[in-house]
Amino acid sequence: MEHIQLFKNKLNRQVGQNENITFDFFIAFSRMEFALKHTGYATGDRRRNAMADWDRFGEDNNEVFQEKLKNPENKLLIEAANYLFVSPPKKLKFRNNELSWENRPPIGNKSLKEMLLIIRAIRNNLFHGSKRLAIVEESRNRDLLNFGLIILNECLNIDQNVRQKFLDDLG
Repeated sequence: MEHIQLFKNKLNRQVGQNENITFDFFIAFSRMEFALKHTGYATGDRRRNAMADWDRFGEDNNEVFQEKLKNPENKLLIEAANYLFVSPPKKLKFRNNELSWENRPPIGNKSLKEMLLIIRAIRNNLFHGSKRLAIVEESRNRDLLNFGLIILNECLNIDQNVRQKFLDDLG
């Protein structure tokens, strides 16, 4: 267990955050995938492995999401969506035998489906990317995680069945 704890501590330092935000994002993302798969938002890859169908969830719930973005009372949601659409996560590239981060252009199609692609990119960068390359962007990493959590939480507000499965007992 000491190796896992050492890595966890390094990861938290590298994203520039206390351990809770990183852990919270991983838990929320993982549990959301579980809830999606168990409420009919499941698909399979070419090997028939079960996967959460984030795209269909985004398509099915886009209208409600857009209405929420129009409501000025949803200040945190609007701030999160605006930030993530304008400054989406960077993309890890491999050129000339070196890894580097490349900016992504702002998202033009401001749909829930596109937002959920951004959320998956945040997760992929954190989980598979090399945050060590981005250590100078601690506040941006923190913003991406915080805003990602706001969006995931709003997805649970949008769909009662997904929310119920998300909150179900683990057993």
